[in-house]
Amino acid sequence: IGKWQIDVFSNDKTEPKTLTLESVLHNATRTTGRHTRCFVVLDPESKEQLLVKDAWAEETRRPEFIEANSDCSAAKVTMAFERDEIKLLQKVDEKLGKTNRFQRRYPVIKYGGVVRQKLANNLRGAMETTYTALLNIGPVVQSDEVPYRIHKRMAVTPIAESLRNLRSMDEYIVVMAEAMLTLCYIEKECGILHRDISSNNIMFTRDEDGTVRGFLNDFDCAIEVTAERKPRTNMTGTLPFMSICNLESKNVDQTILDDIESCIYHMCWFGVEGVCSLHEDYPTDNDMAHLGRWRIGTVKQIAKTKRNNMHTDDIFRAEVTSCFIGAAQCEDHGDEHGNCLYKNLGYDRLASLVCQLRKALFENDKLSRKCWGSTKQKKISAQPSTRVARMHVNDEFGHAFSKICKVHRSSKPTDTPNVGSGAAADKGYEDPSCGPDPFANRALGDCKEIIVGEIMEIMLNERNIALENIEKQTQHKK
Repeated sequence: IGKWQIDVFSNDKTEPKTLTLESVLHNATRTTGRHTRCFVVLDPESKEQLLVKDAWAEETRRPEFIEANSDCSAAKVTMAFERDEIKLLQKVDEKLGKTNRFQRRYPVIKYGGVVRQKLANNLRGAMETTYTALLNIGPVVQSDEVPYRIHKRMAVTPIAESLRNLRSMDEYIVVMAEAMLTLCYIEKECGILHRDISSNNIMFTRDEDGTVRGFLNDFDCAIEVTAERKPRTNMTGTLPFMSICNLESKNVDQTILDDIESCIYHMCWFGVEGVCSLHEDYPTDNDMAHLGRWRIGTVKQIAKTKRNNMHTDDIFRAEVTSCFIGAAQCEDHGDEHGNCLYKNLGYDRLASLVCQLRKALFENDKLSRKCWGSTKQKKISAQPSTRVARMHVNDEFGHAFSKICKVHRSSKPTDTPNVGSGAAADKGYEDPSCGPDPFANRALGDCKEIIVGEIMEIMLNERNIALENIEKQTQHKK
């Protein structure tokens, strides 16, 4: 540390950028897979601290040809990357970097590219892939049994923190809201889907005044949304947080709704595990912890569990939010006055929030029942939504998304009837292309826009309530 150096390449330059290693944030736990490692480094020129991510990213496209030769410099690889985290992050920054609204909410590339093999006289040759690396051993057989990975390295700013370093439920809600809103904005304005929401890929940064910002990390699985979408042929993501369609590789277009669904699972997971290190030791009802089934068993079993958990509000409350910290412990963990020791932690608020989000996604009362549920169709009563997002006057980030919510609301066809409860809910908006699959129906254009608008309003409202609470707590401490 302090004496080692690391080279970071740029795809358009031969000579790498040499940075000084300061600390190791994350070391690879195995030699297979992406083998991701993260380092804190110092740029000797700018004196700026950067985060270097070093990983072997999987590429679905194979190289057009590889010339197997004992001299690695003769190995030739010509291809176009289907998934290129560096290119996508550069596109995001080109779109969003011109405004202060999204500062410190996504990684900004300083340097980055494919790592190239070191040759004699310190020259650089072929890019490092699983194929070129194996050339040192012998002839490479091009086969689907050999995963094709490309060694990439990039230096980014800022250096975000793990959610375990948050200080309260209010901060967690702010971070999740901002990460989800940024997620939706990047999809809408940049045409990029993240596709790998997990406990490690939503992080936060903290300003000098203590304000937290939601940070969307790791675009390694991200793709550009194109007009000609291909059916999802493989699973992408982290099992406990993957959407049902991803787990089942359903022949349904992958949309922002998959990422939103993953965010709901993220909040449920942290509702059981604890949103920060201060809450990790609080007990949950392990006998009821169905969330453990989101990562144990076959992919088919995990998908079935989630389908059942998410289908109705009653089932969701009974099998998911009942497992949250404080939900089942109040009888055994009260003070001398009988007050539950867990209520002030805010997990009841988180449970209420995820119930709202589940309803907006799986039982949206603005949509026909053909868009409802996660298993077979079932009659469910609906209640009209009267939510209005509350804004701080000087909140540029919040106001921007308030406008986007209005855009999503206005995308609903003008002939959509007002939806009340009971039988009237059958008259919710129905796309002419709707079929028997609620997942496919929700992914259709207008249906998707209605759901996204509702989700964004919920998160904006909760974010601003949390900001008010944080402000009150800060004033109280003073």
